Amino acid sequence: SDLCKRQKKFEKAYDYLLLSYNYRDSAYANEKSIEITQKQMQYEFDKKTASDSIVHAEKEKLANAKIEVNDAKLKQEKIVRYVLIFGITGVLLFLLFIYRQFKRTKKQNKVIEEQKCEVEKQKILVEEKQKEIIDSINYAKRLQNAILPNPKSISKHLNHFIVYKPKDIIAGDFYFYEDYNNHLFIAACDCTGHGIPGAMVSVVCSNALSKAIKEFQLTDPAKILSKTRELVIENFKASDETIMDGMDASIIVYNKTTKKITWSGANNPVYIIKNNVLEELKPDKQPIAFYDYSKDFTTIQIENT
Repeated sequence: SDLCKRQKKFEKAYDYLLLSYNYRDSAYANEKSIEITQKQMQYEFDKKTASDSIVHAEKEKLANAKIEVNDAKLKQEKIVRYVLIFGITGVLLFLLFIYRQFKRTKKQNKVIEEQKCEVEKQKILVEEKQKEIIDSINYAKRLQNAILPNPKSISKHLNHFIVYKPKDIIAGDFYFYEDYNNHLFIAACDCTGHGIPGAMVSVVCSNALSKAIKEFQLTDPAKILSKTRELVIENFKASDETIMDGMDASIIVYNKTTKKITWSGANNPVYIIKNNVLEELKPDKQPIAFYDYSKDFTTIQIENT
């Protein structure tokens, strides 16, 4: 257009100018179209990107949710696994404890059963021994009763009663009666000890008392007690040890011819009831046994009314 204008070809210059305008408008239109297309495409792209971002965000959110669910599930499974492990371990430990307790209880029951059997054996043995001892004591009682006077023989000469209550089956106490050489000899004797030891002492003392009357022909109660003491000490001298056993006694001698009553006592008094009055005669303070301060016994005559 500029070239044609300088050549003075105005019509062609005008045509070229129009053509340039057209091309320019067309190019502008094309640029606008391209720009619009680009913007449309950018919009579409941005829209799609936004949509994709939302979808991605949703997917990511869903994925995160799934991850969280999986994490929670794993955590829950882990907790359940730990609980199961601890539970099973606890159950096993409890079963082990129960088993050990069962074994211990079984062992203890076995020991208790063995002890029970042993106790039963010992009980049977003790019962057998006790029966043997009781049988022996009862037989000893029969022997001891043999040294006691027969109440029927006493009733021939005396209006009497006897109170005799031993603490055990056999006793260390005894009563004595003898009708010999026209005299009645009556004594109440208290030996040291009771039970079997006392009974053994009573046999020795009873024999000594009977021997002093029958073998040595003594009728004075004081002399009878002195001789009885001598015989008791002599019986116990066979031992290497000094035996202090013996008895306390109170003895009355009644002369059937003269009707005279005499009495002597070794630590045991005699009580006389006369006209509803109780009178006590004091004994010599010494036993019929080994005694450092021994002396002769005293005879006292009792008025016969």
